[in-house]
Amino acid sequence: MKKLLLTLLCFFAMFSSKAQCDYTLLMIDSYGDGWNGNTMSVYVNGTVVIASETLLSGDLRIIPFTVNPDDIITSIWEGGGSYGYETSYIIKDSTGASVWDGDENDSDPITANCPSCLLPTALAVSGETGTTADLAWTAGGTETLWDIELVDVTASGSATGTPTYNDITTNSYTLTGLTSANSYQVYLRA
Repeated sequence: MKKLLLTLLCFFAMFSSKAQCDYTLLMIDSYGDGWNGNTMSVYVNGTVVIASETLLSGDLRIIPFTVNPDDIITSIWEGGGSYGYETSYIIKDSTGASVWDGDENDSDPITANCPSCLLPTALAVSGETGTTADLAWTAGGTETLWDIELVDVTASGSATGTPTYNDITTNSYTLTGLTSANSYQVYLRA
């Protein structure tokens, strides 16, 4: 039985950026009757991620959005309705801490701050058969999700930056469906 040849590479650069953390917009109405036609938008690096949203009724609406470290977040209260003084909003970071409190008079940019994500290390392969291989690695920090890109070099494959396996929750992982005697490259990111 022929074995596989796996070249193990631990690269973030081979993957396209993945949002590093989730922020949250809380839209608040002090009278509990919604935003009375007023709207607001949130931009990340100049691109709208929350467009002209409103609070139709009640006193709270929660809208999540994702950011990368050092992204510039700009919130714009657009108005358009009545009783704007009843409205306010809070932007919370991935830990739940308030990073911006605003109302109808505010729209200043803030910089996103995400927890750092350390590189996983010591990527190793074992238990190769003709069609499977076991991967294991050392977590770089407290991460609990990993992505793997598997490239079949023998079949003229090349890294694309798109994970083959997303959001793996166990640190070791069995690759299956491999072709016997082919050479593979494996890319891993937290």
